[in-house]
Amino acid sequence: KRAAEIPWDQTALIVWQAPIPKPDNVLGKQLVEYAASGRSILFLPPESPDDSELFGMRWARWGLAEKLQTVDRWRSDTDLLANTRDGTALPMGSLELTRSCGILGSGVPLAQIKAGGPILMRGAAAPHVYLLGTLPGSSSLARDGVVMFALLHRALNDGAHTLGKARQQLASAMALGADPGKWKSAEEKESGSGAAISRALRAGVLAAGSELVALNRPPGEDEPQALSVTELSELFAGLDFRVLTDSLEDGRSLTSEIWRNFLFAMALALLGETLLCLPDRRESGALKEQRASMGAGSHPEVLYEV
Repeated sequence: KRAAEIPWDQTALIVWQAPIPKPDNVLGKQLVEYAASGRSILFLPPESPDDSELFGMRWARWGLAEKLQTVDRWRSDTDLLANTRDGTALPMGSLELTRSCGILGSGVPLAQIKAGGPILMRGAAAPHVYLLGTLPGSSSLARDGVVMFALLHRALNDGAHTLGKARQQLASAMALGADPGKWKSAEEKESGSGAAISRALRAGVLAAGSELVALNRPPGEDEPQALSVTELSELFAGLDFRVLTDSLEDGRSLTSEIWRNFLFAMALALLGETLLCLPDRRESGALKEQRASMGAGSHPEVLYEV
């Protein structure tokens, strides 16, 4: 009843607990445009669901279980129920439900109860639209609080990305809008007339009044691109050319051979240096005296002291 009071342009998350509006009425169109802008919607089941369908999903009916239901499986790798930054899983296994509302349609189940039906589903064509098939009063969401806080906090963060003043876009003509001529370099006092279109293709900071845009080169420009043999054949069709291929293993074998010869030469050089540095043999004092006492005409035996 108070949907007309919603500030659509300033809201990051809408928690909707009312019958799903039909896609052809005013509220349905507003919700579709709101979700198309990248902001989040969390639908909670009304007390009397109908067959209205939006974003390819709709409510079934409430079911009252004979015993408490628990969550059997949930996606812990991504989306609203992902593990925390330190790898700790959310306590979904301890969540208890006294009753749940069925979810029908084409969506991505994020959590399922043991009965087999989804309890949390994300839209297949609308990645920021969710249906939660229970209420805090029909489960332990209000008592435990951790799961509900994480769910709402992550949905709010996802929707808040589109409300900030900063944007990240590809450096193309679309980044500067329909009139790129109004933008000028932040270092220039006046915009030139010749490079209005090419400004969107160059890195730098541009200004248009109080608005600033920083254009960065995409990472793909620094990655070398390789053409396949088929693409080369089509590109050089009718020309005489040859394709020379080489692999990393060929370079490694050549490098290994060069290093092997270098190490062998270095080992020979070290061995030669060792032989040249050997000290001369020295005679002991007793051997010198024996040589001095021998006559000139005698033929002494050569004695060495080892």
